[in-house]
Amino acid sequence: KSKGINRIKGIFISHMDADHVEGIRHFKNIKVDKVYLSGVEEKNQFYRYIKENYKNEIFETPYEEGDLKIKRIYYPCGQSPNDRSMVLLVTLRKKTFLFTGDISKNICDKIEQGKVDVLKVPHHGSVNSLSKSFYKKLRPDLAVISVGKNNYGMPSQEVIKALEEEGAIVKLTSKGQVNLKLR
Repeated sequence: KSKGINRIKGIFISHMDADHVEGIRHFKNIKVDKVYLSGVEEKNQFYRYIKENYKNEIFETPYEEGDLKIKRIYYPCGQSPNDRSMVLLVTLRKKTFLFTGDISKNICDKIEQGKVDVLKVPHHGSVNSLSKSFYKKLRPDLAVISVGKNNYGMPSQEVIKALEEEGAIVKLTSKGQVNLKLR
């Protein structure tokens, strides 16, 4: 709202944990065309709220509009809701972004993806998502860790160090927002 945005074409929900979805309730005065879901049916208040209040669909087909491309990365899912997070590869003006939700190290190691410009670090930089081989494959220029005050020790200093060893600049954000100028 503060940036004058009154319409959003699509919101992608990685999974139904409160810290990934509860903000959607604040979009009452913003038109949302569609909410894209992972396809994992959850029995919680957020899933019901989205189903009752928004046009929604499972995101499977790549989305393309102008110089924006969004592709879902499929992998063998685990049993935990975190390991069933929707993982997205976004390309915008020849820059690549990988959004990983809360996947764990086991899932990171199964994803076949090469170099990206920006990585949204899995699970708020949790040590449970630390995968040096994953970071080595991705070689991100910028690693964004979305994390606020918590009692879980996130982000892990081991994760930050592993990313920096791969040459990534690590940026912490508590609001889930990073402003980038793309060239």
